Amino acid sequence: MASHRPEFTALFEARHVQLPLAKGDAVFFNPALLHAAGTNRTTDVRRMANLDLDAPVGGLAPPTQADLVLGALAEGAPAPTLAERLDAHARRRSTTSNP
Repeated sequence: MASHRPEFTALFEARHVQLPLAKGDAVFFNPALLHAAGTNRTTDVRRMANLDLDAPVGGLAPPTQADLVLGALAEGAPAPTLAERLDAHARRRSTTSNP
């Protein structure tokens, strides 16, 4: 939302940097960072992206392990329930998992 405000647009224009990427490079963005794509002049390149297995709901980031523990304590969840939630949390972040 802020990216469309004139003062943020001006700041972005004054301080932006371009990042040339080569084959095999990857860029990860913090959700708090304003970022934009410039003109892509690359031709004949096959691109792919992995979908987020744990998309944020109601915020900028998915729940952390600490959030899961605090939630389980608040609701009085038994230890096996918390263990299942933490295991599921770990599986969603594994690059080798099949949720």
